[in-house]
Amino acid sequence: MNTHISDIRKAIEIDLGIERTILFEPRLNDVLNWLKCKETSIQSINIHGMFHTDRWEIVCHWDLDKEYLFEQSEITINYFHSLI
Repeated sequence: MNTHISDIRKAIEIDLGIERTILFEPRLNDVLNWLKCKETSIQSINIHGMFHTDRWEIVCHWDLDKEYLFEQSEITINYFHSLI
């Protein structure tokens, strides 16, 4: 799973043009900005952290009590990794 997080981090840095000299740990806002660059089925995220398609299907869940991507569930990390 650590490899997936590293891959997602690199994709976000590249797609958003982020140049960091210190270790960059993606947060929800970084992931949301990255998703704007990607062609995905995700249309929105609700107040509970559920990512929805335009048909209101839930594709993953961001635990809002946890700030960073690496703290999220394996299912959520795997979903974002599948978008690379």
